[in-house]
Amino acid sequence: VPYRFVDDEWIRMGDTVWTAASAEPTRCIRFLQNGVNTRWDVVVRNETGRTPIYFSEVWDEERHYSIRSAPYFLSRATQAARENWIPIATILTILLGGSTAFALLHSRNREKATILADIKEELNKARDMQRSLFPSRKLRNDDLEITGVCHSMQECGGDYYDYFEMRDGSVLFTVADVAGHGYAAALRMSSIHYHLHSGELSVPDPAHILSQLNRNLAAAGRPSEFVTHFLARVSADGRRLWYASAGHPGAVLVRGDGRIETLDSTGLPLGIMPDAEYEQRSVELGPLDLVVAFTDGLLEATNHRDEEYGEERVIDVLSRYNRKNLDAIISALFESVTGFQGRIAQLDDIAIIAARVASS
Repeated sequence: VPYRFVDDEWIRMGDTVWTAASAEPTRCIRFLQNGVNTRWDVVVRNETGRTPIYFSEVWDEERHYSIRSAPYFLSRATQAARENWIPIATILTILLGGSTAFALLHSRNREKATILADIKEELNKARDMQRSLFPSRKLRNDDLEITGVCHSMQECGGDYYDYFEMRDGSVLFTVADVAGHGYAAALRMSSIHYHLHSGELSVPDPAHILSQLNRNLAAAGRPSEFVTHFLARVSADGRRLWYASAGHPGAVLVRGDGRIETLDSTGLPLGIMPDAEYEQRSVELGPLDLVVAFTDGLLEATNHRDEEYGEERVIDVLSRYNRKNLDAIISALFESVTGFQGRIAQLDDIAIIAARVASS
Protein backbone atom coordinates (compact mmCIF):
# COMPACT_ATOMS: atom_id res chain seq x y z
CA VAL A 1 0.00 0.00 0.00
CA PRO A 2 1.53 3.35 -0.95
CA TYR A 3 2.18 5.74 1.91
CA ARG A 4 4.15 8.92 2.34
CA PHE A 5 5.44 10.90 5.31
CA VAL A 6 5.85 14.62 4.79
CA ASP A 7 8.27 14.72 7.73
CA ASP A 8 10.25 11.57 8.46
CA GLU A 9 11.46 12.75 11.86
CA TRP A 10 10.34 11.26 15.17
CA ILE A 11 6.64 11.52 15.99
CA ARG A 12 6.36 13.89 18.94
CA MET A 13 3.55 15.59 20.81
CA GLY A 14 1.37 17.56 18.43
CA ASP A 15 3.02 16.24 15.24
CA THR A 16 0.87 15.43 12.19
CA VAL A 17 1.54 12.45 9.91
CA TRP A 18 -0.15 12.22 6.52
CA THR A 19 -0.71 8.84 4.83
CA ALA A 20 -1.87 8.71 1.20
CA ALA A 21 -3.75 5.50 0.36
CA SER A 22 -4.51 4.16 -3.08
CA ALA A 23 -8.04 2.94 -2.38
CA GLU A 24 -10.96 5.34 -2.09
CA PRO A 25 -10.56 9.07 -1.47
CA THR A 26 -7.43 10.21 0.36
CA ARG A 27 -7.64 10.01 4.11
CA CYS A 28 -5.35 11.55 6.72
CA ILE A 29 -4.30 10.09 10.04
CA ARG A 30 -3.26 12.38 12.86
CA PHE A 31 -1.56 11.27 16.04
CA LEU A 32 -1.78 13.56 19.05
CA GLN A 33 -0.06 12.50 22.24
CA ASN A 34 -2.56 12.67 25.05
CA GLY A 35 -0.65 13.54 28.21
CA VAL A 36 1.30 10.32 28.77
CA ASN A 37 3.84 8.60 26.60
CA THR A 38 1.63 5.64 25.68
CA ARG A 39 -1.73 7.29 24.92
CA TRP A 40 -2.69 8.62 21.51
CA ASP A 41 -5.84 9.92 19.82
CA VAL A 42 -6.19 8.63 16.27
CA VAL A 43 -8.28 10.87 14.01
CA VAL A 44 -9.55 9.63 10.62
CA ARG A 45 -11.05 12.29 8.34
CA ASN A 46 -12.11 11.92 4.70
CA GLU A 47 -11.27 14.62 2.18
CA THR A 48 -14.83 15.96 2.07
CA GLY A 49 -14.42 17.13 5.64
CA ARG A 50 -16.92 14.84 7.38
CA THR A 51 -16.91 14.65 11.16
CA PRO A 52 -13.73 12.85 12.34
CA ILE A 53 -13.81 9.40 13.88
CA TYR A 54 -11.87 9.29 17.17
CA PHE A 55 -10.18 6.23 18.61
CA SER A 56 -8.60 6.76 22.03
CA GLU A 57 -6.85 3.72 23.45
CA VAL A 58 -3.66 2.94 25.33
CA TRP A 59 -0.88 1.38 23.25
CA ASP A 60 2.21 -0.21 24.64
CA GLU A 61 5.58 0.93 23.26
CA GLU A 62 5.74 -1.98 20.82
CA ARG A 63 2.33 -1.19 19.34
CA HIS A 64 3.47 2.30 18.42
CA TYR A 65 5.65 0.85 15.69
CA SER A 66 4.67 -2.80 15.26
CA ILE A 67 2.52 -4.38 12.54
CA ARG A 68 0.92 -6.35 15.37
CA SER A 69 -1.17 -3.30 16.21
CA ALA A 70 -3.21 -3.85 13.01
CA PRO A 71 -5.64 -6.50 14.38
CA TYR A 72 -6.39 -4.33 17.38
CA PHE A 73 -7.23 -1.28 15.30
CA LEU A 74 -8.99 -3.32 12.65
CA SER A 75 -11.70 -4.28 15.12
CA ARG A 76 -12.05 -0.67 16.28
CA ALA A 77 -12.02 0.69 12.75
CA THR A 78 -14.60 -1.81 11.49
CA GLN A 79 -17.06 -0.68 14.12
CA ALA A 80 -16.39 2.98 13.33
CA ALA A 81 -16.73 2.37 9.59
CA ARG A 82 -20.14 0.78 10.03
CA GLU A 83 -21.35 3.60 12.24
CA ASN A 84 -20.11 6.33 9.88
CA TRP A 85 -20.60 4.61 6.51
CA ILE A 86 -16.93 4.72 5.51
CA PRO A 87 -15.82 1.82 3.25
CA ILE A 88 -13.94 -0.83 5.24
CA ALA A 89 -11.39 -1.13 2.39
CA THR A 90 -10.32 2.44 3.03
CA ILE A 91 -9.88 1.84 6.74
CA LEU A 92 -7.87 -1.33 6.01
CA THR A 93 -5.61 0.54 3.61
CA ILE A 94 -4.93 3.30 6.12
CA LEU A 95 -4.29 0.91 9.00
CA LEU A 96 -1.95 -1.38 7.08
CA GLY A 97 -0.06 1.55 5.58
CA GLY A 98 0.26 3.19 8.99
CA SER A 99 1.44 -0.01 10.67
CA THR A 100 4.10 -0.50 7.99
CA ALA A 101 5.19 3.08 8.53
CA PHE A 102 5.42 2.49 12.27
CA ALA A 103 7.68 -0.50 11.65
CA LEU A 104 9.89 1.70 9.45
CA LEU A 105 10.06 4.36 12.15
CA HIS A 106 10.96 1.71 14.69
CA SER A 107 13.86 0.63 12.48
CA ARG A 108 15.05 4.23 12.18
CA ASN A 109 14.78 4.65 15.93
CA ARG A 110 16.99 1.62 16.43
CA GLU A 111 19.56 3.13 14.05
CA LYS A 112 19.54 6.40 16.00
CA ALA A 113 19.87 4.50 19.27
CA THR A 114 22.88 2.65 17.86
CA ILE A 115 24.53 5.93 16.84
CA LEU A 116 23.87 7.45 20.27
CA ALA A 117 25.31 4.35 21.95
CA ASP A 118 28.45 4.64 19.80
CA ILE A 119 28.82 8.31 20.74
CA LYS A 120 28.36 7.50 24.42
CA GLU A 121 31.02 4.80 24.17
CA GLU A 122 33.48 7.27 22.63
CA LEU A 123 32.72 9.82 25.36
CA ASN A 124 33.34 7.19 28.00
CA LYS A 125 36.67 6.34 26.37
CA ALA A 126 37.66 10.02 26.41
CA ARG A 127 36.66 10.27 30.07
CA ASP A 128 38.67 7.16 30.97
CA MET A 129 41.65 8.42 29.00
CA GLN A 130 41.63 11.71 30.90
CA ARG A 131 41.32 9.95 34.24
CA SER A 132 44.38 7.89 33.35
CA LEU A 133 46.40 11.12 33.37
CA PHE A 134 45.79 11.56 37.09
CA PRO A 135 48.02 9.67 39.54
CA SER A 136 46.73 6.14 40.06
CA ARG A 137 47.79 5.96 43.71
CA LYS A 138 49.00 8.04 46.61
CA LEU A 139 52.62 9.07 46.77
CA ARG A 140 54.05 8.02 50.10
CA ASN A 141 57.63 7.83 51.32
CA ASP A 142 59.41 8.21 54.65
CA ASP A 143 59.08 12.00 54.59
CA LEU A 144 55.91 12.88 52.67
CA GLU A 145 52.41 11.74 51.69
CA ILE A 146 50.39 13.25 48.80
CA THR A 147 47.01 12.51 47.25
CA GLY A 148 44.39 14.35 45.20
CA VAL A 149 40.88 14.23 43.72
CA CYS A 150 39.18 15.93 40.76
CA HIS A 151 35.41 16.29 40.27
CA SER A 152 34.46 17.39 36.74
CA MET A 153 31.07 18.90 35.92
CA GLN A 154 31.07 17.06 32.57
CA GLU A 155 32.50 13.75 31.36
CA CYS A 156 35.83 15.51 30.84
CA GLY A 157 37.14 18.74 32.26
CA GLY A 158 40.03 21.15 32.42
CA ASP A 159 41.08 20.83 36.06
CA TYR A 160 44.30 18.96 36.67
CA TYR A 161 46.39 17.72 39.55
CA ASP A 162 49.56 15.67 39.58
CA TYR A 163 52.50 14.62 41.73
CA PHE A 164 55.65 12.62 41.08
CA GLU A 165 59.24 12.24 42.22
CA MET A 166 62.04 14.09 40.44
CA ARG A 167 65.44 12.65 39.62
CA ASP A 168 67.05 14.35 42.61
CA GLY A 169 64.58 12.71 45.03
CA SER A 170 62.46 15.81 45.53
CA VAL A 171 58.71 15.65 44.89
CA LEU A 172 56.81 17.88 42.48
CA PHE A 173 53.09 18.46 42.95
CA THR A 174 50.76 20.72 41.03
CA VAL A 175 47.17 21.76 40.48
CA ALA A 176 45.97 23.64 37.39
CA ASP A 177 42.79 25.01 35.84
CA VAL A 178 42.32 25.34 32.08
CA ALA A 179 39.90 28.07 30.95
CA GLY A 180 36.57 26.56 29.90
CA HIS A 181 35.08 23.11 30.36
CA GLY A 182 34.52 19.90 28.45
CA TYR A 183 36.71 18.24 25.85
CA ALA A 184 38.55 21.31 24.56
CA ALA A 185 39.73 22.08 28.10
CA ALA A 186 40.61 18.42 28.65
CA LEU A 187 42.77 18.45 25.52
CA ARG A 188 44.63 21.51 26.80
CA MET A 189 45.08 19.82 30.14
CA SER A 190 46.59 16.74 28.51
CA SER A 191 49.24 18.93 26.88
CA ILE A 192 50.27 20.18 30.34
CA HIS A 193 50.58 16.59 31.52
CA TYR A 194 52.75 15.78 28.51
CA HIS A 195 55.10 18.71 29.13
CA LEU A 196 55.50 17.81 32.80
CA HIS A 197 56.30 14.17 32.04
CA SER A 198 58.28 14.56 28.81
CA GLY A 199 61.69 14.74 30.49
CA GLU A 200 62.22 18.33 29.37
CA LEU A 201 62.30 19.67 32.95
CA SER A 202 66.04 20.29 33.06
CA VAL A 203 65.70 22.56 36.11
CA PRO A 204 63.25 21.39 38.81
CA ASP A 205 62.51 24.85 40.19
CA PRO A 206 58.75 25.67 40.01
CA ALA A 207 59.27 29.15 38.52
CA HIS A 208 61.48 27.75 35.76
CA ILE A 209 58.99 24.98 34.99
CA LEU A 210 56.12 27.49 34.75
CA SER A 211 58.18 29.58 32.33
CA GLN A 212 58.73 26.51 30.13
CA LEU A 213 55.06 25.59 30.21
CA ASN A 214 54.06 29.16 29.47
CA ARG A 215 56.23 29.39 26.35
CA ASN A 216 54.90 26.08 25.03
CA LEU A 217 51.26 26.94 25.68
CA ALA A 218 51.57 30.49 24.30
CA ALA A 219 53.04 29.11 21.08
CA ALA A 220 50.37 26.44 20.70
CA GLY A 221 47.16 28.27 21.63
CA ARG A 222 45.24 31.51 21.95
CA PRO A 223 45.36 33.88 24.94
CA SER A 224 41.72 33.03 25.70
CA GLU A 225 42.83 29.44 26.34
CA PHE A 226 44.91 30.41 29.36
CA VAL A 227 45.77 28.15 32.27
CA THR A 228 46.13 29.02 35.96
CA HIS A 229 48.69 26.87 37.72
CA PHE A 230 50.09 26.31 41.21
CA LEU A 231 53.34 24.35 41.25
CA ALA A 232 55.38 23.25 44.26
CA ARG A 233 58.45 21.14 44.96
CA VAL A 234 59.28 19.51 48.28
CA SER A 235 62.90 18.69 49.06
CA ALA A 236 63.98 15.07 49.30
CA ASP A 237 64.07 15.28 53.10
CA GLY A 238 60.62 16.93 53.26
CA ARG A 239 61.90 19.98 55.09
CA ARG A 240 61.61 22.74 52.47
CA LEU A 241 58.96 23.69 49.92
CA TRP A 242 59.49 25.90 46.87
CA TYR A 243 56.42 27.17 45.03
CA ALA A 244 55.29 29.48 42.23
CA SER A 245 51.90 30.47 40.86
CA ALA A 246 50.55 31.47 37.47
CA GLY A 247 47.41 33.39 38.39
CA HIS A 248 46.18 30.54 40.58
CA PRO A 249 44.54 30.74 44.03
CA GLY A 250 47.09 30.44 46.82
CA ALA A 251 47.52 27.12 48.60
CA VAL A 252 46.86 26.82 52.33
CA LEU A 253 49.59 25.68 54.72
CA VAL A 254 48.37 24.31 58.05
CA ARG A 255 51.26 23.99 60.46
CA GLY A 256 51.57 21.01 62.75
CA ASP A 257 50.55 23.24 65.67
CA GLY A 258 47.41 24.47 63.84
CA ARG A 259 48.66 27.84 62.59
CA ILE A 260 47.41 28.83 59.12
CA GLU A 261 49.47 30.40 56.33
CA THR A 262 48.59 31.18 52.73
CA LEU A 263 51.12 30.39 50.01
CA ASP A 264 50.57 33.29 47.61
CA SER A 265 52.71 34.15 44.62
CA THR A 266 52.22 36.44 41.65
CA GLY A 267 52.33 35.73 37.93
CA LEU A 268 50.18 35.81 34.80
CA PRO A 269 48.19 32.72 33.81
CA LEU A 270 50.02 30.47 31.37
CA GLY A 271 49.56 30.95 27.64
CA ILE A 272 48.93 34.71 27.56
CA MET A 273 52.41 36.23 27.18
CA PRO A 274 55.30 33.98 26.08
CA ASP A 275 57.92 36.03 27.93
CA ALA A 276 56.07 36.26 31.26
CA GLU A 277 58.19 35.81 34.39
CA TYR A 278 57.21 33.94 37.53
CA GLU A 279 58.22 34.56 41.12
CA GLN A 280 59.42 31.67 43.24
CA ARG A 281 59.13 31.56 47.02
CA SER A 282 60.04 29.00 49.65
CA VAL A 283 59.09 28.03 53.19
CA GLU A 284 60.49 25.62 55.73
CA LEU A 285 58.34 22.63 56.59
CA GLY A 286 58.03 20.89 59.93
CA PRO A 287 56.55 17.62 61.18
CA LEU A 288 52.85 17.12 60.29
CA ASP A 289 52.68 20.33 58.25
CA LEU A 290 49.80 20.12 55.76
CA VAL A 291 49.64 21.82 52.34
CA VAL A 292 46.32 21.91 50.46
CA ALA A 293 45.99 23.38 46.96
CA PHE A 294 42.79 23.60 44.89
CA THR A 295 41.22 25.14 41.81
CA ASP A 296 38.90 28.14 41.89
CA GLY A 297 35.86 25.91 41.39
CA LEU A 298 36.03 25.28 45.14
CA LEU A 299 36.26 28.94 46.12
CA GLU A 300 33.66 30.17 43.61
CA ALA A 301 30.97 27.56 44.29
CA THR A 302 27.72 29.44 45.01
CA ASN A 303 24.56 28.82 47.01
CA HIS A 304 20.96 29.92 46.39
CA ARG A 305 21.77 33.40 47.73
CA ASP A 306 24.56 33.72 45.14
CA GLU A 307 27.19 33.71 47.89
CA GLU A 308 30.58 32.18 47.13
CA TYR A 309 32.08 29.42 49.26
CA GLY A 310 35.31 31.39 49.63
CA GLU A 311 38.69 30.90 51.27
CA GLU A 312 37.41 31.44 54.83
CA ARG A 313 35.25 28.32 54.65
CA VAL A 314 38.16 26.34 53.22
CA ILE A 315 40.37 27.43 56.12
CA ASP A 316 37.62 26.62 58.63
CA VAL A 317 37.34 23.04 57.32
CA LEU A 318 41.11 22.59 57.28
CA SER A 319 41.40 23.91 60.84
CA ARG A 320 38.87 21.35 62.06
CA TYR A 321 40.10 18.37 60.05
CA ASN A 322 43.87 18.93 59.77
CA ARG A 323 44.62 15.98 62.11
CA LYS A 324 42.59 13.58 59.95
CA ASN A 325 44.10 11.50 57.16
CA LEU A 326 44.41 13.13 53.74
CA ASP A 327 41.42 11.30 52.22
CA ALA A 328 39.20 12.45 55.09
CA ILE A 329 40.39 16.05 54.70
CA ILE A 330 39.60 16.12 50.97
CA SER A 331 36.24 14.42 51.55
CA ALA A 332 35.40 16.99 54.23
CA LEU A 333 36.07 19.83 51.79
CA PHE A 334 33.84 18.28 49.11
CA GLU A 335 31.08 17.54 51.63
CA SER A 336 31.28 21.07 52.97
CA VAL A 337 31.03 22.75 49.57
CA THR A 338 28.24 20.39 48.48
CA GLY A 339 26.26 21.22 51.61
CA PHE A 340 26.90 24.92 51.04
CA GLN A 341 25.57 24.73 47.48
CA GLY A 342 22.44 22.85 48.44
CA ARG A 343 20.41 22.21 45.31
CA ILE A 344 22.53 24.53 43.18
CA ALA A 345 24.34 22.51 40.52
CA GLN A 346 28.12 22.39 40.35
CA LEU A 347 29.09 24.99 37.74
CA ASP A 348 32.84 24.42 37.60
CA ASP A 349 35.34 21.60 37.88
CA ILE A 350 37.00 21.18 41.29
CA ALA A 351 40.43 19.66 41.90
CA ILE A 352 42.04 19.35 45.34
CA ILE A 353 45.51 18.08 46.24
CA ALA A 354 46.83 17.58 49.77
CA ALA A 355 50.38 16.91 51.00
CA ARG A 356 51.54 16.19 54.55
CA VAL A 357 55.01 15.99 56.03
CA ALA A 358 55.78 12.92 58.12
CA SER A 359 55.73 13.19 61.91
CA SER A 360 59.50 12.78 62.22
